[in-house]
This record gives sequence, structure tokens and C-alpha cells, in this order.
Amino acid sequence: MRTPLIFLLNALWWISCLPAWFRFRMATRRPRRAQEQALRRQTRLRGAPREARAYPGFSRYPLTDYEDYREKIEAIRSGKRCGLTPRPTLLLEPTSGSRGGRKLIPYTAELRREFQAALGAWIGDVYIRYPVLLRSTQYWAISPSTVPRESATAGAVPVGFAADGDYLPGWQRFAAGKLLAVPPEVGTISDPEMAEVITVLCLLRDDRLGLISVWHPSFLRLLLRRAVNERERLVQAIHDGGSPAGIDLPGPLKRRLEKRFCPRPGRARRVNQALAGDSPDWRAIWPRLRVMSCWADGRAGREAAELLKQFPGVAMQPKGLLATEGVVTIPWGKDQRRVCVPNGHFLEFEDAADGSVHPLWELVEGREYTVILTTGNGFCRYRLGDRVSVTGFAGATPCLEFLGRAGAVVDVVGEKLHAGEVERALKTCEDQCGAVFEFAVLAPRRDPSGWGYVLYTEGAAIVDGESFAARFDEELSANYHYRHARHLGQLSPLQLRRVEHGAARYRQRLAVGGTRLGDVKFSVLRPEDDWEDVFTVKGGEPRASA
Repeated sequence: MRTPLIFLLNALWWISCLPAWFRFRMATRRPRRAQEQALRRQTRLRGAPREARAYPGFSRYPLTDYEDYREKIEAIRSGKRCGLTPRPTLLLEPTSGSRGGRKLIPYTAELRREFQAALGAWIGDVYIRYPVLLRSTQYWAISPSTVPRESATAGAVPVGFAADGDYLPGWQRFAAGKLLAVPPEVGTISDPEMAEVITVLCLLRDDRLGLISVWHPSFLRLLLRRAVNERERLVQAIHDGGSPAGIDLPGPLKRRLEKRFCPRPGRARRVNQALAGDSPDWRAIWPRLRVMSCWADGRAGREAAELLKQFPGVAMQPKGLLATEGVVTIPWGKDQRRVCVPNGHFLEFEDAADGSVHPLWELVEGREYTVILTTGNGFCRYRLGDRVSVTGFAGATPCLEFLGRAGAVVDVVGEKLHAGEVERALKTCEDQCGAVFEFAVLAPRRDPSGWGYVLYTEGAAIVDGESFAARFDEELSANYHYRHARHLGQLSPLQLRRVEHGAARYRQRLAVGGTRLGDVKFSVLRPEDDWEDVFTVKGGEPRASA
């Protein structure tokens, strides 16, 4: 695609985002007014009585979670009217549930509008901060479709977006489709390895790439590793045109993609030279690259910093807090703080210290909260399950840092494992093997090859540990986010380790963290990544004072 056309499409996309950018900027100056307008909009949508349209009255409604809506959502899925929202449900978007299994989030025109209030402001601000992007293409992470779009019966509501870009309005969706370095069709490839190879090929062919946006930084590191490991095959494909050797795409998809894959001998030589050394020169491959966007809170922050070392001169934009259910914050302004979106959903926050619930305009800097959403799809005072802390204010609007998931959830690359589903998976495997462990805990572990999970066990000798680990890994894959991360290679295969004095070392580890020994509660799932060191300490059973 010629540079003038790239500039025109970027300019039109930016201009179409400016109204949302301006409205968001005004809302951050008067967040209470914006939130009160959002509340009135939500309560009118539900036909709530007049006293509920101001916050003191609305706060009397009970807090909810997904289980409160499950029955109605199943009715929506089969095409029935259930009263969750008076607006028609366009589709049900899947995500994982904190209690295990899959959640289906109703997606309505009103919810789409609320998403666009945030996404339009975010993208508009990106262009303002990095005007060089007007002359560049972009990569927004496209993953294989492990959860296919489905419609079980005639008249039923479909499950899943046909493409990631469906969050955007029509014109922006058209512009994004033309500007993406990796075309949306790659997301329809069901084979994760094939999709990854084609993704890397598209990226290596593109010398105008200006922005890379992924969720977890480990995903991009996997793509870079693929580029290095398969340099010869990919360079040959760039030189000759067409798909890499050994990739057999379906006919219609092959014809659509290979129109983009014309021979480029000069580009092949430059890519080969940049990848040939011990330290690949990624800036030589993508000289226009200026912005990388990914998660950078919690454990992801370390990986994001390591990734950025390979791209000198490129800015890192930490992602805001965006979930399938709604948008809480977006990166904003010169310092890219994650600012609450006051003109989208109605937002409330439960104080982690005393359980009191507060509207957006009452948040206090330095305090920790969990997020509660009221959105245009019918969810009312919905516990999102994300923990945040207030780091300051942009105008009068709070800025938040994501701390993690509330409750017993571990999420290092987006897998969202919950203790309940781990317990069920472990019990299933124990029943199948006819053995019960005296002690067992599952925890993430990072080694040079990346993240993976280790099941530390004591007692109940298992003859074939590898077989048990594989069976347990398969049971955990009922969580489709975990399965997705395993397919992409973001998580390595689960391992089983035998330990001694497991319970004693477990108690001591938590006591070191500040928990009194008498208050230690055992959980089959732990978020810490240092358990390998805890359980491999030499010597007998540890001693700890009460």
C-alpha cells in the first residue's frame, strides 16, 4: 500500500476519533457530572424509579456477579426475551469465569457505544502523542480463533465476534482493516502454529510498521523468537512470494492472503541481515516503529521492560484496564497514566479495607479497591473482580493501577485460573488414579523458556508422573483462556514435582509474607512464583515461631 493512502486512512481514522477524544477530555475535568449522566442513562434504560436515578437511591441495589445473570443469558442464547435489557442483544462474547467455566457477556448497541467512548478517546490520543503513526501501519494482536463464532439454532444469538475489529464503528473498522500489518483473516486460522508463522511473515514483510499492540508482552516475545528460529524459511518466503514452505492454507484463505505476498528480494536481504547476528536488529527491520502497547502492571511489568530493551527508542504504552465486560481505564496524556473513563459505564469501587462502596468521584489516592460496573448490556452493580489502587488524578478523575484479580485467581499471561476449577481438576485426576495427595499446590514458575505451572505434591506416589501432569493439564484446559495460552506457547506444559514437608514449608512461606501461622489458609492455587525455591530448601522440616 502506498504511503499517501496510508496517510489518508490514518488521518481519517484519527479525525473520526477526535469527538470521542474531546468528550473524554472534558469528562475528566468534571467526572462527577459525567458519571451522574451515565447513571441517569443506565437507570432510564432499566426503567428504574426516579429515586434510583441519583446515586444515594441507586446504591441500594444489591451487588451482583455473573451467577445472578446466568439463567437470563442462557435464555438470550436460545433467542428468548428475558428482561435483562430492553435493547436487543447483538451477540454473546465469551470470556472465562472466576468460578470456572465460560462466561457469555451480552453485547448490545448501548454497550458498544460505551466501549467506543473509551476506545475512540484512546486511539485519538495515540495519534496526538505519536503523529509519526500517520505514515505507518499497525499491528493489533490477532490470535487464532479457539472459540469459534457459533449459533446453535435458528433465531439463537451468535456467540463471539466474527473479528476483533468488530468493537469499532463501521468507518474505523474499515480503516483499521486496511492499515493492519497482519490482515484480520489470519484470526480465522484455527491452527495456532500456522497462524503464528503467517503472523510473523506479515510483520517481517512490513517495513512501515509504526505501532505494535498486544496484551501480554510474552505474546510478542514468542513472535520474535519464531522469527529468529525460522529465519531461513521466512526469508525465503519473502524473497519468492507466497506462504512459507510447509504451510498449507485453506484454498479461499490462501488466495486472499497471497495477494499480499508478492516477491520482495530486497526486503528479504534486509530481514536476513537483521536476524542473522546473535542479537537481532529489530529496529533495522521496522525503522518506523515508535510505540509498543502491552500490559505492564504486576509481573507483566518485568517482561515488558525486558522486551523494550530490544527496541531502543521505542515508547512503551502500558495498557489500561479493559475487560470483556467493560472498560475501566485507558492510557492518557503525556505520562500515559491509566485514567478512569467517566463518560462510559457507571463505575463504583469497593474499598478493600472496609468493604464500603464508593462512586468514582469519592476515590482516595493510595487506597485499594475492587471494580463494580453498571453497563448498557443489563449488568447492574456487577463485580468485575479486578483489584486496583488509586495512583493520582488526571484533572479531577482518578488514575488507577491494576493490582490483580480479586479472590483466588492467578493470571500471569491472561489464563485466569481460579482455585475452584483447579480443585475440581485435581480431584478428577486423583479419582482417575485412585490416589489422594496429602499436600498439593499449583503455582506459576518462570524459567528461561517462559512461564509455566508446576503442581507441587506430597504423598500418594504416582507411578507415571508425566502422565498425571498431562492429564491434569488437559483438565485445566476446560478453562479456554488457559487452553488458549497453552496453544499459543505462552504457557509451557504443566509439570509435577514431589516435595517433602510441603505443608510446613507452605506455612513458613506465608508467615514470612506477614501472615500469622495460626491464620494460614491452604489453597490449591497460589500466585507467587518463588515456590520452587521454597520447596527445594535443603534440610529437614522447617521450624517457625508462632
